[in-house]
Amino acid sequence: MESIHIQRYKTALEHLRKLSDLRLRKPLLIHTVTGNLRVLRPNDIGYFRYNSTQKSWEVALRDGSFIRLRGNLRAENLCSYNETFVQIHQSYVINLHYLQIIQDRHCLLSAPFHSVEELQVSLKHKKKLLSRFHSF
Repeated sequence: MESIHIQRYKTALEHLRKLSDLRLRKPLLIHTVTGNLRVLRPNDIGYFRYNSTQKSWEVALRDGSFIRLRGNLRAENLCSYNETFVQIHQSYVINLHYLQIIQDRHCLLSAPFHSVEELQVSLKHKKKLLSRFHSF
């Protein structure tokens, strides 16, 4: 009898994994600052950062490159692209898929973003980040 429950659990867990994989692979259509459209997948994006000098958001990609986005975006727009994106600071939106730990108000991400040290969590966004992190 226990094996039937275990099998049902494993089947349900596998179904959830497939749904999660589909969400992570759903493409995003990103407008660059030059007016081009770029198709990205959420798992290609580690985080977004706001460049105050150029007054635009940049997206950090898995390959180590950055793409500058059109200037009229807000953090709310970035977070609405995918449920894995969450704002942690006025200048940062991260992909929860890569979040490993929140330590001393800093987000430490997994590879290939493990060397990024700039992702500070503001007090304003900490509560929402923690609730999303625990429910993810």
